Amino acid sequence: MTGAVPEYISADGPLSGVETRIVRNAAALMASQLTTWALALVLAVVLPRYLGPRAVGELQLATTVWTIVFSVVAFGSEMMLTKEIARRPQQAARRLCTVILLRLIFFVGGCLAVSLYIGAVTADSVQVSLFVILGMAQPLLLTANVLQAALQGFQRMQSIAVATVISKALYTLMALLAVIAGFNVKWVAVATVIGNAAHLCALTVCLFPVVRANWRWGFSIRTARWSIVASAPFLASALLVIAYQETSVIVIAMVLDAQAVGWFSVARTLTATLLFIPAILMTAVYPAAAKRHLEGAQVLPALAARSVKLMLLCAMPIALGVAVTAEPIVSLLYGDKFLPSGAVLMVLGLSLIATYQTIVLAFLLAAVDRQATWVTIQAVALPVKIFLDLALVWSCQNFLENGAVGAAISIAVSEAAIAVAGMRLLPKGTLSRADAGYGARVAFAALTMAAAVWLVRDTSLFLAVLAGVVVYIGMIAAMRAADPDDVALMKSVISRTAARASLRRRVSE
Repeated sequence: MTGAVPEYISADGPLSGVETRIVRNAAALMASQLTTWALALVLAVVLPRYLGPRAVGELQLATTVWTIVFSVVAFGSEMMLTKEIARRPQQAARRLCTVILLRLIFFVGGCLAVSLYIGAVTADSVQVSLFVILGMAQPLLLTANVLQAALQGFQRMQSIAVATVISKALYTLMALLAVIAGFNVKWVAVATVIGNAAHLCALTVCLFPVVRANWRWGFSIRTARWSIVASAPFLASALLVIAYQETSVIVIAMVLDAQAVGWFSVARTLTATLLFIPAILMTAVYPAAAKRHLEGAQVLPALAARSVKLMLLCAMPIALGVAVTAEPIVSLLYGDKFLPSGAVLMVLGLSLIATYQTIVLAFLLAAVDRQATWVTIQAVALPVKIFLDLALVWSCQNFLENGAVGAAISIAVSEAAIAVAGMRLLPKGTLSRADAGYGARVAFAALTMAAAVWLVRDTSLFLAVLAGVVVYIGMIAAMRAADPDDVALMKSVISRTAARASLRRRVSE
């Protein structure tokens, strides 16, 4: 062990020879994620204030429907491409062309499905316009998604980071200008189209130098057939993930109305901005883990043990911190129109503990070709999730006068169940009794932090956050709850992130 990075990406661990690239990639992703997180947070605060709950709900409903259609049309090919290109980069060009053409062909059927849905559920002109405008963004997104998967397979995370920042910044600027100028929600949808177009252009520029040496245009029936079959487990997983994420919106819209969707949407958007931590770690680790698994390395036990513990260390303070400050946050950001969102944010905040783990488990199992088992778990749990959505939305509306809370509870219960089931898929001995003690120390530190935050939350949110950070770090240090390897990894990523930011400043000056 060198002490610079954790065992699972060190020279002595199962990912020998890739630790430098993983940390560099994670640093690049963190730098971009911090930027896009800030942009997303600005939109999450500003748009609801200008648009109101109903317009936010209408935009969310159209986004949800197209997200479901996108998942079907994309047929699970993104993760398949990333894994295959990481393993066999010489075949990248043919696979890219074939998958893009397949997606665009399937998109025609997706448009028909959305048209039937619109005709069945709404005649509102604004809602119909949102469906049409967001539909124009889908071909751009479908193509850009393939290019991003290819760059991830080549482990060019820096290129992904640059393209993402460019597109998110442009979308944020256009959306803010639209609402501040007094335009309606349709212009926010137009900003989405512009942002997706910018993302596609940036990814194309980044990918072309990588593949131009062996680029061959063409559509191969054999490659198309193979791609569809190989992507099937990923498609099933993607559909199940989307079902977990988006059926709550559909149920709220069916049982209640667009305003309730708006209350739920703002809380979910705020919690979604906090998912960049597991996304950064696993986006950097996944291609290397997939490649090493193909070479015969036993990557899962070491990766799982470190990743689960690291995510617990990060998730516990974030989840409890959001839960105890949910109502003041909603009141400060959105005002009285969104007060019902406070209870929703509280529950969704607590669910982050399980969600961090499910994200990590999904990537790890896919890297070692066990995605079919993960899909089975999700498939078994999905009917229960839908039943909980229907029952809890109706119950909470009747007894608490806030049906959106029911959807949040359904998500929290489902995520916890899936996380527990996923842990049981890990090889025997991956997690030990010592790890249980580690978890108990982290939980105690987070609970102590939550108590401190609760005491000062009504005085000042800034003071509450500051107190939470100080108390949690102090408790973790006092109990020696943080694994030195995990601290070393975070230091490596943060130092590289700071170095990249410093270099960019010097270049700009």
